[in-house]
Amino acid sequence: MAAALKSRCAGIDLGKASLLEIGCGTGYYTGLMREWGVKKYVGVDITDVLFDRLEAEFPEYKFRKTDITSEKIMGNYDLILMIDVVIHIVTEAKLARAMENVKECLKKDGILILSPVFEKGEKLLFYNRTWSLDEISSCFPGYEMRKEKVLEYSMVSIRRK
Repeated sequence: MAAALKSRCAGIDLGKASLLEIGCGTGYYTGLMREWGVKKYVGVDITDVLFDRLEAEFPEYKFRKTDITSEKIMGNYDLILMIDVVIHIVTEAKLARAMENVKECLKKDGILILSPVFEKGEKLLFYNRTWSLDEISSCFPGYEMRKEKVLEYSMVSIRRK
């Protein structure tokens, strides 16, 4: 997964880019971003239960409690990571609102990296749903999309033109 993410970040000067991670969770990708030279980082999550630990481990970064399906994201970003989040968005209306929030804060020529995206979208449990590339694409008309197979799903990069 880290290799696929690194290839999606190729061509981005991570030392200068402003980065938003939606669903920072335990800080796994936060650590990778620091390791890869990211200086301007904001992590958002629906819960702030791990923020004390994250703020202690990553004092140079900012963390905010935000539900992207209902709250606006503040700032403008060159790169947005949304890894292992979309599977927890279970309705089309919430997906549409989340993607609108992402588009509003993604800079021109900015990139959203989104995973997992599956061949087929379907509701799995009341708290999990898979989304297909077609379903995700419908939220981004006029954007450039590339997918890379990672295990049984895909990682998609979406560039704002």
